[in-house]
Amino acid sequence: MRGLKVVSLTMSVIMVGALLVPASGLAEEGSDTKSFTLEEAIDYALQNNDSLKNMDLQIEIMQNQYDQVEYRLKRQFDVKDLNDIPDSKAYKMGVSTYDADRQVLIAPKELKNGIDTLENTKKQLEEAIKLSVEQAYYKVLEDEQNLDVLNTSLELAQKAQSIAKVQFDKGMITEDQLLQAEIGVSGVNMQIDQAKATLEKDMLNLKRQLGLPLKSELKLETVFKVPDISGIDVEEGVESALKNRMEILEAKKDLDIKQQDFELIKKYYSDITFQYKSGLLNLNTSQEKLKSAEQDVELDVRSKYLDMKSASSALPVLQMNVEKAQESLRLAQLRFENGLGTIVDVLNAQNTLLQNQLDLVKTQHGLNLAKINYEVATGIGIPSQSQTSSSQVNETASNSLTASQTQ
Repeated sequence: MRGLKVVSLTMSVIMVGALLVPASGLAEEGSDTKSFTLEEAIDYALQNNDSLKNMDLQIEIMQNQYDQVEYRLKRQFDVKDLNDIPDSKAYKMGVSTYDADRQVLIAPKELKNGIDTLENTKKQLEEAIKLSVEQAYYKVLEDEQNLDVLNTSLELAQKAQSIAKVQFDKGMITEDQLLQAEIGVSGVNMQIDQAKATLEKDMLNLKRQLGLPLKSELKLETVFKVPDISGIDVEEGVESALKNRMEILEAKKDLDIKQQDFELIKKYYSDITFQYKSGLLNLNTSQEKLKSAEQDVELDVRSKYLDMKSASSALPVLQMNVEKAQESLRLAQLRFENGLGTIVDVLNAQNTLLQNQLDLVKTQHGLNLAKINYEVATGIGIPSQSQTSSSQVNETASNSLTASQTQ
């Protein structure tokens, strides 16, 4: 009997391509300003990603190959379901060999698993694209928030400079103190210029993720809100991940195939043969891979949960620091205005407030991204580095099954 030809298809090109070529640029240069909520940005990126479209084609090709194999085997053994082949009259009357049985009983299931793997990989790539867009989108919102904080700090510095100028004109402070006030304004202006450059670069990255022309105008409609993680149960998260993560689903399917293969081997070979030992080793290896995958997934979920908790617990402290810094600045300004303090005291208080405000913004957005990463970890997950570099899917192409088993 002519068998099924199994070819190894490396998925790394598809996975890497989906991330390096985020989307097709559909908008024209110089088009009107585009406005996106976060959800609209994600939908736009997914709809226009060429790699996802290519994966749909690959799935369709493999499904067509499986349909051909299924049709031929059903006709050959006169069954309605491939699982009924072992009970069919044609199978029982045929010549039984391990290789021949494997082609009929195991190889089609490997092909079906290959299709499932491609479909799951596509779902993971969609999650990876979604995550990339979310990270880029929120990074721009963080940059904008940082710029707002710096602009407020500039107003405070300019106010201190104006007061210093009046006091200098009245002979209440020295020229050195006036220069310190001017340096304070210049320093904040420099930070604003740097923040604007960062915002521009991160906006370019977001446009790239969406596949928009880099010169196009983009407006973000979603308003950032600090997430609430009080209702999250890590044990439920672990349970969800163990049910949904692709690496576990794939390991379970591989173990099922290895178990069926080993049962078939035992039918034809004794436990002293190389074939028997090889089948047993393959089965044991699959069992260990499943165990390892489950441990890795649980570790991933619990680690990302701790990242969330760490960021969340820091927020009240940082908020309190901001409030204390605001009060410290108010007192420094009063002392300076009444000739009891120096401009240096005011500038130091302003810098302390600015740094605490920026730290608060950073931690708020860090908590948001930590929550997003946790949600990804408790779902199907995203392609890991090991998957990207070496994951393979069995693409099974069949030659015509023209010969039937004979006694």
